Amino acid sequence: MAATFLGLDKKGRIQVGCDADITIFDANAITDKSTYIAPGLPSEGIPYVIVNGVVVVDDGKFTEVRAGKPIKRNWAIPGEYPNLGKAPSLDMKDLAR
Repeated sequence: MAATFLGLDKKGRIQVGCDADITIFDANAITDKSTYIAPGLPSEGIPYVIVNGVVVVDDGKFTEVRAGKPIKRNWAIPGEYPNLGKAPSLDMKDLAR
């Protein structure tokens, strides 16, 4: 929903023609290891991260691959997917529940 709200038409869903950014994690094992002293420490419990269809974290280890690219909004009306159809409507009242 955040991608739709921000007007990012190729983010936030798995579909042909969209960017494949996927994080696979174990909700029971995920732990934030960063601190104020060491803010760059990676979290535990995230064995795989796929960015643009490329594995960048494999079995919990960085692969050193730089698959990301800058995110740009490419149309003026958030919530409308050009060439892909209408996005589901977002009612901010539903988010408060």
